[in-house]
Amino acid sequence: MLSPRQSGYILPQDFTVVSSVFDKVAIARAISRESEEAERLARYALELYMTGTRNELDLEARLKEFCDPIDYGMAAGGGGTVGDLLPDLSAWAGALTASPSTATKRSDV
Repeated sequence: MLSPRQSGYILPQDFTVVSSVFDKVAIARAISRESEEAERLARYALELYMTGTRNELDLEARLKEFCDPIDYGMAAGGGGTVGDLLPDLSAWAGALTASPSTATKRSDV
């Protein structure tokens, strides 16, 4: 019998398992099949299957744990460092209280 792990090939019945699990996870996470995130998830699903995660439930659990890296540069409208996020965080924090002294004022005094 042809072993996908040793041969580097995936048989049609194997692909059906990977595809089915991928679809379940993509739908649950509201990932568009045409997105870059879906491509990374699909690659990871194939990698897991080819390296020995053959059980459908195990494969699904591992894919659900897969975290796509967040592009903080897009979220902050610029660079990708924590320093780039600070202006937005400061503005948000300032909006929470009337003033810095109000935020640090002790109520038991």
